[in-house]
Amino acid sequence: QFDTTASSFRQAGNACSLDGGRTWHNNPVLDPGVFRTDPVLVARRDGVFFLNTLFVQGSTYRCDISTSTDGGQTWSAPVFAFGGDKAWMAIDNTAGPGDGFLHQAWNTAGNNYAPNQYNRSTNAALSWSDPSLLSGSAVFGSVAVGLTGDVYVVGQRSGQVRFTRALDASDPNASPVSFEPFAVVPTIGPPRGTGAAPNPAGLLSQIWVDLDRSGGPNHGRIYVLAVANPDGDDPADLNISWSDDQGVTWSAPVRVNDDPPGPNNWQWFAALSVAPDGRVDATWYSTHESGNPVLSRLYYSSSSDGGATWAPALPVSPEFNSTLGWPSQNKLGDYTHQVSDLTGVSLAWAATFTGGQDVYFARIGPWDCNANGVPDQTDIALGTAQDCNNDGIPDSCQIASGYLPDRNNNQIPDPCENPCPPDLTHTAQPGRPGYGVPDAILDNNDFFYYLNEFAAGNLAVADLTTTAVAGAPGYGVPNGVLNND
Repeated sequence: QFDTTASSFRQAGNACSLDGGRTWHNNPVLDPGVFRTDPVLVARRDGVFFLNTLFVQGSTYRCDISTSTDGGQTWSAPVFAFGGDKAWMAIDNTAGPGDGFLHQAWNTAGNNYAPNQYNRSTNAALSWSDPSLLSGSAVFGSVAVGLTGDVYVVGQRSGQVRFTRALDASDPNASPVSFEPFAVVPTIGPPRGTGAAPNPAGLLSQIWVDLDRSGGPNHGRIYVLAVANPDGDDPADLNISWSDDQGVTWSAPVRVNDDPPGPNNWQWFAALSVAPDGRVDATWYSTHESGNPVLSRLYYSSSSDGGATWAPALPVSPEFNSTLGWPSQNKLGDYTHQVSDLTGVSLAWAATFTGGQDVYFARIGPWDCNANGVPDQTDIALGTAQDCNNDGIPDSCQIASGYLPDRNNNQIPDPCENPCPPDLTHTAQPGRPGYGVPDAILDNNDFFYYLNEFAAGNLAVADLTTTAVAGAPGYGVPNGVLNND
């Protein structure tokens, strides 16, 4: 978060959404007054978030981790994690021996622990292992965790896309984790780095790695997506390759974008993710419509056959000028980040629609907050999900996120339940079970009603003892005495 474009000083801005990304709440910066950049966000299976940010002061480069247990509404103080420039982080959600382990890899430059580039945390980011070597010394890449807790790291070095793996990354006793010799992932031309027209002082794109966890025909397939410079006058295309043997051998590269080659057709800021059913999703910025290296639109495509063929590219955004609002560093940033689900993809990205740099959220495809593979609107229309406040979001999701309260845990949001007045209308006979209970039925809901009535100063709730006179203070209270009971 930049306070002024006259400086490259920035802080850790953050926002959260409790309704699936439809609306956002801007929070105070983390660690106010401290330079932080290069954010990476991951979520554990139980919903705990871990945020990795880069701290830079003079020649000091380090990564710190903040944790949120309430959906990003509040964050812990940063915890030292070693690291360095252009770090990426992944979490093990395999439910195996390394479940919950955090893994990070970072650059060779901006690195106070060089030549080491990797470390991990086995205790939810409370502490981190000493940095260790990463085969291939690749940079500008990403990290993924395999089916059984293996760790995959990709990046670029010497005009190559390089992949390395650690098969012992889920072993809590591995010290250090050992990475095998790197493999070269084929691309159509060398990978693009920095210094390109759309984003001169930043990356043109990160190298991405993800895998198929679907249990389907391509289960376990590892995908690597890169932006490369093909032969001819076209400056940059998206390439994808895959491996079915955990990264030992790789397929021939496939071009993802379908625009015709051209001298100003830049494809940049690519991102990759794989849906739970095996669909492969890619997003990127493209200048091919404008023919101007600084005028881009966001595009999306997907593959349902393991990366072999791709759907026609779909424009997602209006055109924007990537040079507006540059700080003294002439760049829009270095990457975007996305997560796929059964009905679409959710993307965090940057654009300049307001005349300066802003962070945006894009939902590509219908929302599916309960992850059942059915769009929310279809669930609601069929009656398989309730939407008592008619906002288009299933109640169960809003209760789970804390957006709507449900104090009696009956899966009906409290604002949608009719308030129950005290039962002084003789729906049950005095002295009989249920007399004085809001609906004349004794159940767990009554406790929450009594609690609210007591807090509001109302006296009559339930008199099963007749120790107080009707209408007198204490009437309806079990022992006729108004107290904390």
